[in-house]
Amino acid sequence: MKVKFIQRLITKYKEKRKAKGINKIIKRYRFIHIMFNDKFGKPFVDFLNRNFDTKEHLVLCKRTCDEFPFPQGENVIEIKMFRYLSFKRVEKVFFHSLFDHESIKYLYKHKDILQEKAYWQIWGGDLYNAPRDEKNDFVRENFRGYITDVDGDRAVLEKRYATRKNKKFYHATYTFPVTLDMIDKAKNSLKKRNATIIQINNSCDDSTLEMLDILSKFKDENIIIKTILSYGKLEFKEQIIDKGNAIFGDKFEFIETILSPQEYAKYVSENDVLVLNQNRQQGLGNSFLALAFGAKLYIRSEISTYDYLISNGNKVFDSTQIAQMGFAEFIAIDKETRQSNIQNSLKFFSDEYAKNLFEKVFYDSLEYWQNRAKKHGKHSVYNMAHPRNELESVDKYQEQIYSNVLKKHLDDNGGGQKLVALDFGCGPGRFEPMLSKIAHKVYATDPISTLIELAPKIDNVEYLLLGENEKIALPSDSVDLVFVSLALGGIVDKSQLKMAIDELKRVAKPNALFFIVENTAKQDNQRYWHYKSAEDYINLFKPIGLKLETTYEDINEEISIMVGR
Repeated sequence: MKVKFIQRLITKYKEKRKAKGINKIIKRYRFIHIMFNDKFGKPFVDFLNRNFDTKEHLVLCKRTCDEFPFPQGENVIEIKMFRYLSFKRVEKVFFHSLFDHESIKYLYKHKDILQEKAYWQIWGGDLYNAPRDEKNDFVRENFRGYITDVDGDRAVLEKRYATRKNKKFYHATYTFPVTLDMIDKAKNSLKKRNATIIQINNSCDDSTLEMLDILSKFKDENIIIKTILSYGKLEFKEQIIDKGNAIFGDKFEFIETILSPQEYAKYVSENDVLVLNQNRQQGLGNSFLALAFGAKLYIRSEISTYDYLISNGNKVFDSTQIAQMGFAEFIAIDKETRQSNIQNSLKFFSDEYAKNLFEKVFYDSLEYWQNRAKKHGKHSVYNMAHPRNELESVDKYQEQIYSNVLKKHLDDNGGGQKLVALDFGCGPGRFEPMLSKIAHKVYATDPISTLIELAPKIDNVEYLLLGENEKIALPSDSVDLVFVSLALGGIVDKSQLKMAIDELKRVAKPNALFFIVENTAKQDNQRYWHYKSAEDYINLFKPIGLKLETTYEDINEEISIMVGR
């Protein structure tokens, strides 16, 4: 007993000593990725290091799968455990799946890290087959953010767990090991077999047994039935082999080894039909790969992947309907559908597509402005070159310019009588005193609650927290004046900017006045601020007839005032 106790002490000392060295490295990075070397591990790290700054991202990886290559790079550290690691000084910690119970124990113990810095990259099984106990539930409910392949996972998460109100959801497709180059090579080397090739599932699963029974009615057709049995629910492996051989004989094939990405691309390329019959979301990469090769894809219609693929422009089919189909209907797919599916799916395998998605995860502009507001308060919405003691004079200077232009364009009967105004991106309410004198009612909206809390309380001003996807909590055709001052430049994502402008158009009355003030300096875009010309903004707001009214300077930067109806 004494010897074992001493051995445990020695082991603990070594673990702490090693963790101390890793903690010194961790402090140098903004983002930490915790993962294990599954088949997705190395491809993701390779993608990460090709497309993002390796000095910002550190990968901590456990070696759990000898059959898969281990991630490589100067920013990769192999770890055996992380219970003594500290993430207090990093910006974000990404947990790539929650299959490792040590992740649950660590996050349950370090609740501050969980709620403020931790992000869960959902794989599927770690959500759908998650253990239900106090620790597991608490951790899954309290992440700062959630990253998922398909939107349906969010609905499952929110139904199953009481996720916090300030949760963040991101759509980012996990990097699939197969590349566009591998797809092209597989197509070019494809030798079609003299049979209809039907693949069931992408891993060993009990639902394969069900599908073998359903497809048994086609056993006399010229077909090959094949399936993957190298990983998954291996307890069903022998049953699947026995049933497949009993029904289809030498028409049944199975793979028991792990294929390389190049080999798997060739394996899938010969399929005419892929049936994913699992009763939960999985195999998204396999779905896109099958579609990219022009195969007919079946998925259960109640699974989130089904709706996601259709929303992506693909045509997929319901596997629960196969039992009612004849063979001709089962394999039929027209040329137009096949070509459309191929075109819609190839983007999934490009670095550019994945990079665009993960940029929003790593560099969330809203999170940046939230953190900036917490750190700098009211000062956060100004050019930081202005010292705090100048802010009041800056407000007065800008207010004088704005009020002169507004008075010129507003009708005589709009000066405080019936006018309803919207201040989009109001921040700490800098211009609400001015607008409250012009309008009968002012709605001031901003996505940052910290800033709204700093805004002045005025009787005819109502503050609204901006909703998800730039949603404004106002009915359509309800606003006479749309006022925006230096807010749109902070929406760096093009799709988000379009949604914001569309919302402004939606709430505006048919003849509403648009008063848009933005930084139009000729400078390179910053990570969290994009510069556009006055002409760019005029085009973005069409068919609103914006025109450049005047300009002024703020710390040597051109600010343009555009007005129109």
